[in-house]
Amino acid sequence: MTKTPVDVTYVFKNMKTVGILEGISHQSGEDYFKQINAKIQKALPWKHAGNTSKLLMYCVNLEEYVSYLSADRMDLVSSILCDGAMRLYRAGADFLVIASNTGHIAIPRIEEVLPHFPYLHIADCCALQCLEKNIKKVALIGTKYTMQKAYIKDRLKLHGLTVLTPKEAFHEEMERIIEKELSFGKFLDKSRKWMVQDVIQSELVEKQGAQACIFGCTEIGLLIQPSDVPNILIVGSAQAHIDAIVDIQLGKKNVWDFSPHFKSSPLPQLKTKL
Repeated sequence: MTKTPVDVTYVFKNMKTVGILEGISHQSGEDYFKQINAKIQKALPWKHAGNTSKLLMYCVNLEEYVSYLSADRMDLVSSILCDGAMRLYRAGADFLVIASNTGHIAIPRIEEVLPHFPYLHIADCCALQCLEKNIKKVALIGTKYTMQKAYIKDRLKLHGLTVLTPKEAFHEEMERIIEKELSFGKFLDKSRKWMVQDVIQSELVEKQGAQACIFGCTEIGLLIQPSDVPNILIVGSAQAHIDAIVDIQLGKKNVWDFSPHFKSSPLPQLKTKL
């Protein structure tokens, strides 16, 4: 695929400020911050000290967030995430990014409260990577909420994908690994081996016929690398999200290029690059 050239003049004058809602967990938020800035610096010429991203971040309290999830109080989950999105909007962000798959459960509430605040949905970024490879049958792994509820699966289906998930017998152990290990920066070989061999290879590829696997938890990509599962396409949701953010800030794409709602006939007022 031919790379889209960077219009340096456009970038310097018009780079959009991304508002990143993070803290769920801070491990992935830190990865977003480092990678976005590193990619912007690598992409743009510089003379003095290098270019950086125009970026705002707001961190929610992980303990509070998980307590609401555990109690199945999705109204309170949405409330604290919506509050964070509002803070980023008021601070001047041009578009919103939620550095968490599970956090996208709050998107309907954010759309209600902030209807004019564009967001880059993590599932859209993953879906486009699969479609670029002509893959339509994808596995989704992540927290039990991401695997059991519809907020990521339904968004992927809007792009025409068939979405597979592991059987529920795997869900609690996957949740434990994410909550008790990955969120604390613990990346254990035994957990990596179990996820790769038992969950991805045996359950999703061999039994269900998945052609690709989407890591629907931003921390899973810190544990498992594509080279650990070389026989199928691995789509790290965080990486897909980060790459899309950088493309938008470099002026190669706009937010609406990723949305399944604006493929055929984008609204005239949305032609300005975001």
